[in-house]
Amino acid sequence: MDRLRIHALVAGPDPEPGQPVFVLVHGLGMSSRYVLPVLRELARTHRVLAPDLPGYSRSDSPRRRWNLGELAGGLAAWLDATGIDRCVLVGNSLGVQVISTLAARHPHRPAAAVLIGPTGDPAVGGLFGQGLRLALDGLREPPGLLLVAVRDYGGRSSWHGRTVRRGVAGAGGTPADCAARTGPRGSRRA
Repeated sequence: MDRLRIHALVAGPDPEPGQPVFVLVHGLGMSSRYVLPVLRELARTHRVLAPDLPGYSRSDSPRRRWNLGELAGGLAAWLDATGIDRCVLVGNSLGVQVISTLAARHPHRPAAAVLIGPTGDPAVGGLFGQGLRLALDGLREPPGLLLVAVRDYGGRSSWHGRTVRRGVAGAGGTPADCAARTGPRGSRRA
């Protein structure tokens, strides 16, 4: 099977020995564009990478939607392909669950983890409660990020938006397919 190409934003100076690299993991239906403000701030002093998870934005899509374990496996494969052994993982929304799953399976990977606003809260209740919470949270977003969210959720940037336009996704694709190719088409400087 072909390997999936993973797009990533890259910013900041090359790391000094012992200096951590930061990897920012976006949320459900989003892209690396959503974490751009944090990336720019951290990149003043650290190397920062923000990949688009497989099936999101400019990264290749697997033939079917991946579960959390597969997304975590894809992120681990991408870290391997980019030569990152340990890093500070920062996740928002779905990124929290992806990082938590990766850390449980590969405890040597995170030098530290920052987990912000996990997707789904059992205390909130079912789908209606989760949707209401998402809508209320959206009201607190900075206008620029709200525009990114609207574009990512409904546009070509999310797996969800692409799948709706394509119809039912086919089967196939595994985390092993996600050993990322980097370079001019696979990453860009922020």
